Amino acid sequence: MLLTPNEGMTRQHLHELALSGIAAAPFDKDTTGGSFGLFRAQTVDVIDMNKLREEGRKDRVRGPV
Repeated sequence: MLLTPNEGMTRQHLHELALSGIAAAPFDKDTTGGSFGLFRAQTVDVIDMNKLREEGRKDRVRGPV
């Protein structure tokens, strides 16, 4: 999994990974395969860190800044 600071960087990394011949796709919780499926995948999942939040909550998960 590759965590990026914003959507623009997500797109850039996806492009660069493709140019390098590395399989990558935007993270999709419905197709990643659950808790441990993510670690068995042959594709790099790329996600904008601003999209991380707990399921069912509207506020984002935040750590120290």
